[in-house]
Amino acid sequence: MDIPCITTIFSKFYPILNRECDAIVHVDFDTMFVSKVDLRPLLGSDVGLVDANQFDRDKGFWCPTERQADFFRIGQPVEPVSSWINSGVFSVQRGGFDICRNEIGYYLENLERAIADGLNTMTDEIIMNALAVRERDAVTVTPDYRYNFLAYYLKHDPSWTWRGQIVHFHSLKPYAFYFDGIVKHRCDFEAELLSPDLYLAVLMWCRHLHSACHQLAYDFPMVAAMPLEVVDKELAQLEVVRDGMALAEKFRSM
Repeated sequence: MDIPCITTIFSKFYPILNRECDAIVHVDFDTMFVSKVDLRPLLGSDVGLVDANQFDRDKGFWCPTERQADFFRIGQPVEPVSSWINSGVFSVQRGGFDICRNEIGYYLENLERAIADGLNTMTDEIIMNALAVRERDAVTVTPDYRYNFLAYYLKHDPSWTWRGQIVHFHSLKPYAFYFDGIVKHRCDFEAELLSPDLYLAVLMWCRHLHSACHQLAYDFPMVAAMPLEVVDKELAQLEVVRDGMALAEKFRSM
């Protein structure tokens, strides 16, 4: 009855457990495609992951604790392969379906032990991290972080506006922003992660939302929370601050 754990697993893996097609690329809902994306680099192995946290490399590469290694049957010594894997974007094909199905089956059959060992948070990610270090012949990690570009790291690569692939808002959702005389946000506990680049991505997302909802009968709360005129005004101001950035104008004129 660990509801957060179960919902986390099945929000990511349900189509994979059903094997709904021959190759599946999972992309979290809180993402935005910045350009036309070639997904082939993700499909070079049975399971394809993205090293999205490499801008936080000062924390080192992820290595399982003794308890984690024991639970996930990871042999010692362990050779780390990447930073902590974020599962916002990953692919499964060929033998990857059986790998994921077997691992999830094992996890659920041993859920009480996982809870006792404290392995029932970020369930999907701990599974993927374990597979990355254990199933090296079948699981690969692409170093191209742009396929899962965590929004609070955008500031580290100014080229994201023209070289970006998939921006993942992760813990700083666009719908946390709203207009109340001035633009505010409901994420004060992570205010240190905010940056002009992240805010630009939020405004681009809002502009997409307004375009998608144009003339629809249903009044989506986020549309009212960030009115179109506010989004356009904020984009225009960012254009001034970020001299020469043509992408904001592109979205403003959609």
